[in-house]
Amino acid sequence: MENIIPTFYFPFGECMITLEDVALQLDLSIDGEPGMGVTSGDLVSLCEELLGFLPPAEVIKENTIKLSLLNNAFRKLLDNETEVVMSQRAR
Repeated sequence: MENIIPTFYFPFGECMITLEDVALQLDLSIDGEPGMGVTSGDLVSLCEELLGFLPPAEVIKENTIKLSLLNNAFRKLLDNETEVVMSQRAR
């Protein structure tokens, strides 16, 4: 497999995002075993637990949800949201 490095071209020069940049920005470890998330299971209960959101059954296809649905659901954050709700929205 070929290594692909994203390069962005700007009027003042070019910029490449490195693995170290990703590690620093996202606070992810780049050494050791890869981190894996949940890839199977009950998506509806997982959404409810992690996002505080129950997606309509008709928008779930296999184990996926359209990002546009999540974008519309979490577009605005109210001023008086609790820490739990803010964490769910950030996810």
